[in-house]
Amino acid sequence: MILTQLVMLLLFIFLLLVVTGIIVWLTSGDEREGPPVETEFDTAIKGLIAIVIAALLIGIVAPVVILWNGFSGLTVLVVLAIVLAAFFVVSIAGVVLIMLTAFRKQRRSQVSEREAKHEREEELAAERREQEIALADTARKQEEKLAEEKRAQERLLAKEQREREEALIHEIREQEEKRRIREETMADKKWEREKTLAAEQREREEAFIREQREWEKMRHQRENLLIEEMRELEEKRREQAKLIAEEQSDWQAALIAEIRVNETTNREQAERLAKEKWEQASVWADEQREREEAFAHEQRTWEKMRREREEALIQAIHSWQEKQHEREEAQLKQAETDARERLELEQALLELEEVQTAEQREREAAAEKEKQEWEAEQALLKRLKLKNLYRQLHNHYHDNNLFGLPPEKAANPQFIYVYVREFLAFHDLVYTTLEQTDIRLLERFQAEFAEEFNVCTYLMRFENLQLDKFYASVLDYYPIFQDDLAERMLTSESTEDDVPVEEQKVYSALQVLWVLEAHVSQKIPVFMEEVQQVISRMERAEKNEKD
Repeated sequence: MILTQLVMLLLFIFLLLVVTGIIVWLTSGDEREGPPVETEFDTAIKGLIAIVIAALLIGIVAPVVILWNGFSGLTVLVVLAIVLAAFFVVSIAGVVLIMLTAFRKQRRSQVSEREAKHEREEELAAERREQEIALADTARKQEEKLAEEKRAQERLLAKEQREREEALIHEIREQEEKRRIREETMADKKWEREKTLAAEQREREEAFIREQREWEKMRHQRENLLIEEMRELEEKRREQAKLIAEEQSDWQAALIAEIRVNETTNREQAERLAKEKWEQASVWADEQREREEAFAHEQRTWEKMRREREEALIQAIHSWQEKQHEREEAQLKQAETDARERLELEQALLELEEVQTAEQREREAAAEKEKQEWEAEQALLKRLKLKNLYRQLHNHYHDNNLFGLPPEKAANPQFIYVYVREFLAFHDLVYTTLEQTDIRLLERFQAEFAEEFNVCTYLMRFENLQLDKFYASVLDYYPIFQDDLAERMLTSESTEDDVPVEEQKVYSALQVLWVLEAHVSQKIPVFMEEVQQVISRMERAEKNEKD
């Protein structure tokens, strides 16, 4: 019975040890091989929970064993052994959990460092992109400013040209409107004068016709009166002759004398009447002649006045025509003057446009020349900066070369911080210079020396602590500690115990310094050749431009 209990106790202890060993082996294997993940700590917690459950089982089994075998010294020893085994297993699990927690913290710090490194790289890339965008924006703004100034000048010239053309067109329209108004006024005045003269001529002709008709009427009346008197005298003579013929028989004798007397009297009367008639006819003829002469004189006077008025009218018309002709000539001269002034103005505008175009060309040529000079100065400044950078690269390469390093410096573990500080200062200087001169070389420089810069940044964290050894598991994350050159340097600078590189847990400061110096010394000459090629291309381009 006791043997059975011992066998069961041993089997139980062996089972607990096997479970604990498997858990520790799995977790330690994960820590050795895999990256830091959250499941390792969870695995350790699960293992600890399993061990606690096993201890609880032991606590349950112990009373069962005591009740089964009774309370004896051997039973107490077995129970104590089981309890001690449980406490031993729990202690081992606690130690494993503490180790896993330490590894987890270390992995988290490494992950945070890598994230910080990645963030710095992203910040540098963002700054570089922002600088490129700023340069592109500046160039675009300058081009837009030049284009806007050019468009503003063109708009100003076009506006001035339009204003001049509109002023000229407005002036021509005003002159044409004034000329049209003058022509309409002259035509109205001419029409009014012609209308007035025609009305006066018609009135004079109508008055003359009325006077002539009155004179004709008076002449006809006088002629009718004279004819009636002649008829009355002829009737009286016939009546007397009839009376004489009737009384001739009775009074022939007595009346012969009387007849003779009457004849004499009649003859005298006839002569007197004829004389009076003649005199009256002469008077009437004289009066008629005088009237006709007066009428003719008046008619001649009216004709003369009419001719004078017609001549005056014709002269006025000729004068008006001459004045109109003079006005037309003046208008033609004014139009010619306006046309000449317009041509002169257009020529002046063309000359002004040519002058402005020439000035614009001169300004553009001056701007282009200034731009070329500025580009030449920038190219010269860039070339000088690159030559200075080449000299600084050369000086840094020779000043920080570890070949022939004095033993006292090599033995000083703090010399690595001096080297790292100088490299970071040199990196900042090269970055600033290339940022101002050549972006492509800057990208090339960052791509070439990114790992060295990251390692130096990592090492500078321990400057205040003055560490002389560094974890290999941390530094091995950087590619420069995993290539063939690093392997050769680490092999040549191995520890005194000649421990293989892959089994070392730490690197000495001298080993890290040799790895850094080897990579920097290997990359600087290559980068110097690239800088020299850029300088040579710039010199050839400058020589071609001069030719």
